[in-house]
Amino acid sequence: MATNLLMQWKEPGPARPMTDDGRKPRSERCEPADGVLYLAGTGITDAGGSWSLDVRDALCPDQELGMVQTVSIVATPNFDPFIKMLDPCHATAGWSVSGSTLTLYVRTWDCRCELKPDTAFSYHAAIAYVFVT
Repeated sequence: MATNLLMQWKEPGPARPMTDDGRKPRSERCEPADGVLYLAGTGITDAGGSWSLDVRDALCPDQELGMVQTVSIVATPNFDPFIKMLDPCHATAGWSVSGSTLTLYVRTWDCRCELKPDTAFSYHAAIAYVFVT
């Protein structure tokens, strides 16, 4: 039986502010970031086609997360390669910050753009953060 693991690791590095449409840098400089936290895992949407994760509750005890600057998250529905006919669907992903709580969200949709329940998916997220002193 496979174990569902939330893989998590950090990388140091700067973050570059981009225009709202994400096409160009806002300036020539990069802003310091205390790091980028990467998460990679899997999930299954509920009966309403939705899933959420409170990131701080899921972190390993030795992982710290400062003030969130920005998040990039991508989710992809999984499929069984041994099934000859696939039920097409897609996933959308988002995030929110409220105080110190960072929540990741995934919703899965069928080809009619209706929420698709009980759908397995994989996701990865990059979270840029700073520590405020």
